[in-house]
Amino acid sequence: MANFWRSTYIEVKKDLKGRYPKHYWPDDPLVAEARARVKLRGT
Repeated sequence: MANFWRSTYIEVKKDLKGRYPKHYWPDDPLVAEARARVKLRGT
């Protein structure tokens, strides 16, 4: 799994960052800390 984060994740991030601009895309996901969920609109 660590190989995915080092290699494939960069390409996936490039493809999906434009589609999901509000999503948190860490530059180094191996050391990034999880974020709390964002409150949904209307709740």
